[in-house]
Amino acid sequence: MKKYQFLTSAALVAVLAGTVHAQDASTPNNSATTASSETGVTEVVVTAERRSSKISRTPIAITAVAGDQVRDKGLNTVGDVLTKTPAIVVQNSTKGQAIFIRGIGSTGDAQEGGDPAVNLNIDGVYQQQAIAPLASSLDINRVEVLRGPQGTLYGRNSNAGSINVITTDPTRTALGGYLTVDAGDFNSQRAEAAVNVPISDKVAARFAVVGNSHDGYYSNDGGSADGYAARAKVKIWASDRLTLTGSALYSRENGNPASTVPAPLNRDDPYNTTYPAYDGTNGNPFFPPLAGGPSAVPHGVQDIKFAQVNAQLDYEFENATLTIIPAYTHTYQYQDTALLPFGASAQETAEDAKSLEVRLASAPTSHLTWVVGAFGYNAEDDRNPFPETKIDFPHQVVLLPANQAVRYSSKTYAAFGQVTVPVTDKLRLTGGARWTHDEKETAFDYFTTTTASTPGNVYKNQYDKSTYKAGAQYDLSGNTMLYGQASTGFKAGGVNPNGSKFEPEEITAYEVGSKTRFLDNKVQLNLSAYRYDYNNYQARVNAPDCSDATGYSQQTINAATLENYGGEVEVTAAPSSNDRVYATAAYLHAQGRFQYDNGICTAGVITHAYLDITQAPPNSPEWSGLIGYEHRFDLANGSSLNASIDMRWSDGYDTSIDDSIYDDQKWFTRTDVTLMYTLPGEKIRVKAYVRNLEDRAQKLFTLAPPIPLAALELSDPQTYGITLMVKY
Repeated sequence: MKKYQFLTSAALVAVLAGTVHAQDASTPNNSATTASSETGVTEVVVTAERRSSKISRTPIAITAVAGDQVRDKGLNTVGDVLTKTPAIVVQNSTKGQAIFIRGIGSTGDAQEGGDPAVNLNIDGVYQQQAIAPLASSLDINRVEVLRGPQGTLYGRNSNAGSINVITTDPTRTALGGYLTVDAGDFNSQRAEAAVNVPISDKVAARFAVVGNSHDGYYSNDGGSADGYAARAKVKIWASDRLTLTGSALYSRENGNPASTVPAPLNRDDPYNTTYPAYDGTNGNPFFPPLAGGPSAVPHGVQDIKFAQVNAQLDYEFENATLTIIPAYTHTYQYQDTALLPFGASAQETAEDAKSLEVRLASAPTSHLTWVVGAFGYNAEDDRNPFPETKIDFPHQVVLLPANQAVRYSSKTYAAFGQVTVPVTDKLRLTGGARWTHDEKETAFDYFTTTTASTPGNVYKNQYDKSTYKAGAQYDLSGNTMLYGQASTGFKAGGVNPNGSKFEPEEITAYEVGSKTRFLDNKVQLNLSAYRYDYNNYQARVNAPDCSDATGYSQQTINAATLENYGGEVEVTAAPSSNDRVYATAAYLHAQGRFQYDNGICTAGVITHAYLDITQAPPNSPEWSGLIGYEHRFDLANGSSLNASIDMRWSDGYDTSIDDSIYDDQKWFTRTDVTLMYTLPGEKIRVKAYVRNLEDRAQKLFTLAPPIPLAALELSDPQTYGITLMVKY
């Protein structure tokens, strides 16, 4: 039955695209000029397939947001950008923002050495841990969001999709830049600046810096911000064929991490972090201080440092371009948090990662479009099992003597290739493959005291995986393209802190779609339909653990086999040079059978609680979307007033895999409004904004241990402010 539902969706895509084509068959192909047309939909050029192409001619489900739009709308993190794209849910975790695309994401990447299901790249450099939001949102040129597995060109950890953050390169044209200064409620202050400096006719540099702070959104001042980031970029045009680009980035964030609030959610005071006293049903009496009375949970503290140095060499041969991208990243994270009212936990880790990618791609004028390459990645994580505690709250006790994980390593090597062959002037076929070798290792030390230890066991997990892609593109006209593809991907397996292993996730995906521009390029319509067969779904669950004082610990397991199918519609219209209308709608059917032990250990005896549940995976709304409108009022003195409103809407969904009555997020809308005045000459703008006009909190994550208690992490409350933007 599900197979026929997918085929029906595929047929619908083809019928709708054909209908539009028939209505617009007389329209000439002027898409090349539409990109700069004042009355058409602006076309974004992307590099999602490791080559430059217009988004309307790229045969994958992709959304791109230009840097100017990011700044105009005040999208200050990649997570903010993603909330404006279809079929995506963003969830906070101790390792940054966890991203779910079409119901596929990761509940296990919060642990040290864990892996996301979405492949995040900054300037072509893979980020295994995305814990520094400011580092990925500074001086953005564009953000590309690729939906669906990208196992051929992007490799492991791209089952859900890939996100490419491309920052602005230096140019040789002129000295210039921008400055934005923002002030709002919660004592919010943010400033971002960038300057482009031509040094000679062969060398240019660009410098960018951002600072951000605001008070906490929770009653205990949790969820505050206090950080900065800076980047320097240098580009050298060594010859007509050779260019070299080097970049150095550093960021530090010290704001209080987000807190939790008790479930069920108090809608009258949603951000109150005081937990009620134990009444015989709402907790476990042997966990102080919950047993003694209401618990005012303190905010956590954190210190996050991120540094990246990377380079890119591009050399143009007669018929190909060679690209080499070496990179080094260092990440340090300290957190001491009390996410539940019966104990705090401190974590301290440092990661050093090195990567190298080498690609050889066909020239833009080549009859065949092809790319071949190799990729290597090596990350080493050091964990302090007994970090200093900084908040005044009872901390979870480690029972000694005990084995403690102290080092994690992750290595991967891959070779890949993809080619697109024109069969006729309208039909093109694509084939690609990738081979990957992965190694994961967790090393333990045996501690007799917090300062005395001896080397313990080393647990390893390694495997080889091959992934492929096969697809076709067909031009119904110069303005309408159909595409279809089958592809595979995988997410790395690994080793839990207790030494148990979990295997890689594997996905096989089928997708069809169409991309159409019509009505003299005033309307862009993108359609897609897909089906996923997903094996070994990794989930981070509460499992019994007698070595933990609480009687349980979080472990990543292969919990389910999933079947997901659905479709998306994206429409953008520019009926005049002063108007822009956009809307997206996504349908998702996601279902899986989850089987695991949710029990607890008491006095050395495990009380098992085996679960066997058929349900949707977390963060999988059946229907979701976005609708927005922008209008520019041209004023008599040459100035203008821009008004915009967009509303994100979503069906209800579960926020965690835990079997809790509190983890369901109901249907909601979330609306942002912006009013921007532009002075004559368009160099100075003043913007007023309100985010979350409804002033309603959504559940981002539900923490439900195997006791009758649950804690909730929430989305941001309503915020408002004023921004000054200057270009020079």
